[in-house]
Amino acid sequence: MNRLLKRQTITLILTASLMILLLLLFQASILIHRNIKSADKTLNLLSDQIVDVLKRSENLESVLTESHKDDYIIRAKTVSYIIEHNASAETDVEELRKIASIMKVDEIHLFDETGTIYGGTIEKYYGMNMDSGDQIAYFKPMLDNRNLAMCQDMTPNTAESKTMMYALVWREDQKGMIQIGLKPSRLMNELSSYSVDEMISTMPVVDGVSIHIENVMTRDSYRTKSDQADTTDSYPVTIKAWSRPFSSFSGNTPIRCLFRAFGRYNIGITYDMTAVNKGIVPSLVVMFIYLLISAGIITYILHIRNMTEERFRIQEQLAQEENERQLNVLKSMAATYHSMHLIDISSNTFESITSRADIDMYITGNNNAEDTIRTVTFNLVSGAYRELMMEFTDFSTLKDRLKNKKSDYIEFINYDNKWFRAGIITIEADADGYPERVMYVTRLIDAEKRREEALIHRSNTDDLTGCYNRRAFEEDIEGYSIIGIPNNFALLSMDVNGLKQTNDTLGHAAGDELLIGASQCMDRVFSSFSKVYRTGGDEFMAILAISPDRIPELIDQFKDRTANWSGSVVKELSVSVGYICSDEANELSMSIADIERIVDQRMYKDKAIFYKEHGIDRRAQ
Repeated sequence: MNRLLKRQTITLILTASLMILLLLLFQASILIHRNIKSADKTLNLLSDQIVDVLKRSENLESVLTESHKDDYIIRAKTVSYIIEHNASAETDVEELRKIASIMKVDEIHLFDETGTIYGGTIEKYYGMNMDSGDQIAYFKPMLDNRNLAMCQDMTPNTAESKTMMYALVWREDQKGMIQIGLKPSRLMNELSSYSVDEMISTMPVVDGVSIHIENVMTRDSYRTKSDQADTTDSYPVTIKAWSRPFSSFSGNTPIRCLFRAFGRYNIGITYDMTAVNKGIVPSLVVMFIYLLISAGIITYILHIRNMTEERFRIQEQLAQEENERQLNVLKSMAATYHSMHLIDISSNTFESITSRADIDMYITGNNNAEDTIRTVTFNLVSGAYRELMMEFTDFSTLKDRLKNKKSDYIEFINYDNKWFRAGIITIEADADGYPERVMYVTRLIDAEKRREEALIHRSNTDDLTGCYNRRAFEEDIEGYSIIGIPNNFALLSMDVNGLKQTNDTLGHAAGDELLIGASQCMDRVFSSFSKVYRTGGDEFMAILAISPDRIPELIDQFKDRTANWSGSVVKELSVSVGYICSDEANELSMSIADIERIVDQRMYKDKAIFYKEHGIDRRAQ
C-alpha cells in the first residue's frame, strides 16, 4: 500500500513537473515569438522614420531656398524704397554701399526701364543689360510684366563665376528696377545642418539598434552611433524593394536584420536580440507563480463576472419595464393623436398603435418603416411642406438629431389644407443616448392654428376700417430696410380732409362713416396692388407693388372715386395724397425714413392746396 502510494505520489509529481515544464517551454516560445514581432515592428518603424528623414533632407533644400527668395525680394523692395526717397543715392556709389551694408546685402544694381544697368555699388557693371549674359538674362520677363518680382536660385555670376543669389524688383514709380545680390552663405550653412549625415547622426535610436545608410551613387555612408554588433557592412547594394526582417548572428550574438532601398539610398538596420530576450527568464518565473495562483484568480474573476451579469440583467429588466410603462402611457393617449406608430430604428420596422383610413391606404403590407413613412408623407403632406417633412422623417439623420433628446416636433399642412403636428418621441435609447425605438405620432391642430392665425390677424387689423393697423405697417416697412427697395415699389401717404370739422358738427358717428368711406375707396382702387394701413386718426398709408408709371393713373382713379362718394350722413369725401416711387427713391439712394418723410411732406402739400381751394382756415382744423 505504501509502495503504491509512493508510486502515485512520484507519478503525480512527475506529471505536474512535466506539465509545468511544457507550459514554461510554451510560454518561452511565445515570449521569443513576441520579441521577434516587437523587434520587427521596431525595425519597420525605424525604417519608416529613416525614409521620412531622407525625404525631409531632399525637400528641405528647395523649401529653404524658396524661403530665402522671399526674404531677398523683401530686401530688394526695401532698398528700392530707400533709394526712391533719397534721390541723391542713385548717383552716389558710397551712399549705395552704405545702404547695402545696412540691408546686409553684397551688391546693389540700378536698372533703367530698358534693362540696362546705370548705377550701383559695382561700377564695372554699368552699361550691362539683359542680353549681357545668361545670369542677367534670367530677369528679361520683367521688362514685359512690371508686376513681377523675381529671385534666382544659387547660380554662378556670369562675369566673375562667384556663387550669388540675385533679386530684382520694379521701383514703385516704375522708372526703373532695383537689384540686390547676396552670397548665400547662410543658406548653404542651413542646408549643411539638414544634410543626411547630420540628420541621421542625431536621430534617436533604440538600445541595441544599429543603422547604416549608403548612397549607392556617391558611395557615401552614414551610420548612427551604437556600441552594438553591426552586420550592415555586407548588405546587398542592389536591393530595390522591401526585404522582410530575418534572423542572423554577429559572432555569437543573435540579431534581427532589415534591409530597404529608397531612391539612391540603401538602408540597413540590425537589432541585438540579446537585450530584447533578457526579460524572458523573469517572465518564466512570473509564469510559474501565475500557475500556482491562477485557480484562485480565475475563481474570483468568474465570481465578479457572474455578479456583473446579474446586475446587468436586473438593469435591463428594469429598463424594459420602464419602456413598457412608457409605451402603455403612450397607448393610453392614443385617442388624442391622429396616428401613432412604434418604430424600431435598428431593424427599420414599425407597428401601428393607432391610425386612420387615409394613412392605412398607403400601408400595403410593407413593414419597412422608412419607406412607409416617406410614402405617407409624400402623399398626405401639401407640396409647400413636403420637402421639410421629408427631412424631418429622414432616417439617416434621425439618430443624431434625437441623441440625448426625448422628442422632436414639426408642424405642417396636409393635402386637404389642415394643420397637423408631427412628433418623434424616444422610447428606448442605447448607452450613448442614440434612440433605438421611437414613437412617430401626428395630431390634428387645425382648430388651434386657425385661432392663432385669427388672433394674429386681429392684432394687425384696425377694428373700424378693416385696414391693417400701424403695427402691421411698421413691421412691413421695416422689411424693406433689410431687403432694399424693389423696382415695383411705391409708398402712399393719405389723410382724410375735414375729419375734425365733421366730428365737431355732425358727431363722431359721421366721422367714422367718413373714415370707413375713405378706406373703402382705397380698397377698391389699391387692393389689387397693395396693402392699406390706418396709421392714425385720419391718416392712412399704402404700400404698392406696381410699376411706377402706373401710379399717377391710380391716384386719378382714387381721386375720382372719393369725389363721387356719398354717405348717409356725410355727403362729401376728400383725401389728400402724397407718394413716392422706387425709381425716384433708388436714384436718390433714399432710406426708408427719408421716403416716409417725403411722402408725408407731399401729402401735406396736397392738403394745403385743398384747404386753399375750399377757403378753409387750416389753423382752425
